[in-house]
Amino acid sequence: DNRPGYQNLEMGATLIYSGNHYARQMAEDMGLTKRVVKSEWFAFWDGRSFVWESLPSKLLTSLSLFVRYNFSLMRLTRLINRIVNAFLDIYAIQAKGEMFESPKELLEAVGLYELTQENITSFLGKHGVKGKVVSELVAGVNANNYNQGNGMNALA
Repeated sequence: DNRPGYQNLEMGATLIYSGNHYARQMAEDMGLTKRVVKSEWFAFWDGRSFVWESLPSKLLTSLSLFVRYNFSLMRLTRLINRIVNAFLDIYAIQAKGEMFESPKELLEAVGLYELTQENITSFLGKHGVKGKVVSELVAGVNANNYNQGNGMNALA
């Protein structure tokens, strides 16, 4: 916001997941308002061109996504949900006052440590997520959020 008396604040993320209790609480404590950006159109860019673009309706967009990425997209969605739910267990552990000697011990407690020991392409492949959904969608998210490709660890 460029209005007098207002200051822009970069929170170090492309987006903040609403389930991130700490980022959400920090934003509330600082009196920041949530800005929802709505877009009717979105696309996947491979660095040279758009490889997929949304269509005028949600139904057509969903069908187009399924045609391009088939069941791998559904497997990816289920896998992400499982990982996010395991990660959210960290809040319950912390609320009970449990402490750990290392991040490794914490990640082992919620069943996520092994993801740090394997690259994302290999991990996804073991779970039936392959092909264009990995080379286009996952690679695009990683490039946008981390400026890296799919060689990074599977937890990232």
